[in-house]
Amino acid sequence: MDKERGLDQPENRLADAIAAMKSFPTSDVPAELLSEIAIPHPAEPQKSRISSSRRGQLVLAASILLVLAALAWIQPGKSTSVFAQMLAAVEQTKTFQAKIIDNQQERGITITEMGKQTRVVDMDGKSEVIWDADLKEVFELDHQLKIAKRSKLMPEQWRPNLREMLTGLANSAAEPIEDYVPSSEKRYRGWAGQTEIAAGEIKQAVEVHVWRDEETSMPVRMKVLLMKTKQEFFLVEEMQFDVPVDQAAFQFRIPEGYQEYKHPTLKEPLRAEEATHLVLKPQKGIGDIHFGMSRSEIVAILGEPEVTINSEYTLKYPSMGLELQLAGHVQLGRLGIIVVSNRGAYQHSFPGQTEEGIRIGSTREEVIAAYGEPSRHSNAALISYPWNGLTFSFAKGRVVEISVARVP
Repeated sequence: MDKERGLDQPENRLADAIAAMKSFPTSDVPAELLSEIAIPHPAEPQKSRISSSRRGQLVLAASILLVLAALAWIQPGKSTSVFAQMLAAVEQTKTFQAKIIDNQQERGITITEMGKQTRVVDMDGKSEVIWDADLKEVFELDHQLKIAKRSKLMPEQWRPNLREMLTGLANSAAEPIEDYVPSSEKRYRGWAGQTEIAAGEIKQAVEVHVWRDEETSMPVRMKVLLMKTKQEFFLVEEMQFDVPVDQAAFQFRIPEGYQEYKHPTLKEPLRAEEATHLVLKPQKGIGDIHFGMSRSEIVAILGEPEVTINSEYTLKYPSMGLELQLAGHVQLGRLGIIVVSNRGAYQHSFPGQTEEGIRIGSTREEVIAAYGEPSRHSNAALISYPWNGLTFSFAKGRVVEISVARVP
């Protein structure tokens, strides 16, 4: 933050990972992947789909607050009144709204909570996700492609919740930090502490800064830093409570002109000998499918896609765990992105591998041994090699998704 705000200016870092906030394929993302802490940043920054790209922008980005709900501070001997007061004040409110900014990637979302419902909208207005904890369902809308999708809310996808976060902080230690002074010139006192963010088996040590209004005890701003590098992880600001909320915005209703995504009936998975040609090659493609091919050229080799929604630009073959996107920076309408992934409720696991022998289920160590040290923005849940377009996503230390993008 700048000096005018009373804070030191952190470096402007671009992350290789939000995931979401990149998109997820309309094919279901493996549940274990959603449990990981990641801000996905695939090598190809623009993807036209509710796919391992667009869905990740929302689901994985919204999971930022979900992660915070598990914060447990490690200095129990100090005063706990600051966070306890914030929790008591927040518990008296009915709605909550804020902006979550990923400064590493210069992207963000707006999150609104009303009771047990949470709505997350990408700041570019192109997509949104609604969680309903009572119904245990998720509703996704892609406003660019006019696609709607309804699915079950899995435990790993549990909605972000500010009250749960403050409950975790109510008995935690608090160290005073420099005040926050926005353009309004009102001064907000700040408090910091150290903890671990955990999701599944992945843990990340973080330092959390919270600023509050001393008159109301309400939090107004929050920043999370990675302990190891002191890089800013993400920022929550413009926090508002008891804001007017349109209840209709939380309804699972398909807008007029939108197409509802239907899960396909899967074919039998390929046998090992049938999958030998499915080799991912950066800057080339996969098997006989090459970057730059048109839809008709791809269909002539693989047949019509099993999922026909948005079939003009996204060809999905869930029986092979394969998605081909005719999009990207290079040329619209020509193959620019290939995504392969793990088995899910509505797809088989990709049976092929990269030309270096990395496949679904390979370890992080095997990936680094094959491709070298990744970009500096990689983390426990994602490894990125922007120079060749490869991105590997992990759950419990093993590859669950591989994305390769055509590099200009």
